[in-house]
Amino acid sequence: MRWVADIKHEVYKIVVLQMGERFLLQIEDGSLVQTFKFKIPEELPYVAAIKEKVDETFLKEISLNFRQMKQMRNRFLNHSESSEDMFPEIL
Repeated sequence: MRWVADIKHEVYKIVVLQMGERFLLQIEDGSLVQTFKFKIPEELPYVAAIKEKVDETFLKEISLNFRQMKQMRNRFLNHSESSEDMFPEIL
């Protein structure tokens, strides 16, 4: 996997990577990451095409996804385990 480009944004770290015959668009918000894979050249032939599509409408959806992911992460971290879940059963 190799780095191809950064897309500047005031909140998110946005990176374009290339892995074989695919571009990966990776958006990071702290400990959360959203990644999209695109076939080269069928879906997106060049990096400029990706940069064009990262617009306000797309980023609003990304923001909503991150909000949901943060809520899920918090629920996951706050899930209380019962004593049965904490120790394996010994036979």
